[in-house]
Amino acid sequence: MQAPITQDMMNDQQQDTQQYAQQAQPQVQPQAQPTQDDEVQMAKQALGLDVYEQQLEAMKSQLEQSRENAIFKEVSSQFEDVPPEEVEKEIKEMSEKNPQMANVIKSDKDGLEMLFKKVQSEMKPKEKPDEITDSGDAGGEVDDLSKKIKDGTASEIDLGDFILKNS
Repeated sequence: MQAPITQDMMNDQQQDTQQYAQQAQPQVQPQAQPTQDDEVQMAKQALGLDVYEQQLEAMKSQLEQSRENAIFKEVSSQFEDVPPEEVEKEIKEMSEKNPQMANVIKSDKDGLEMLFKKVQSEMKPKEKPDEITDSGDAGGEVDDLSKKIKDGTASEIDLGDFILKNS
């Protein structure tokens, strides 16, 4: 006599059948559909428009560079006492720290004027020159003599020399 078929046996058999059916089906990877941007790009390439876009971007870049050069020349002509190399050096230093700010200043007349004024103020002496060091005398001699006098090691000849030079 055969054993009665139970519900558990039927469930096991159905599961085995489903697993076998899944294994028998070929694994198909869904292909990615090209997006609208991809289709537009492919159409541009087919028509040769991508070359024109690249040329247009290059022309825009050249135009912007020419405009910046014209502004730089105009502003530098207003500040003849400021060497343009110093301003370019400032722009380069600024672009290392904050490239966006450097681009704004380069492309704006007011920004360049501010930068030229800054460089100009840095070039001017801030204090009156020291009369002792800028008098044309040998600086080392005055320094040595001053040290000798302060130390009390100066001879009478050194003291007379000092008095004659400074009177």
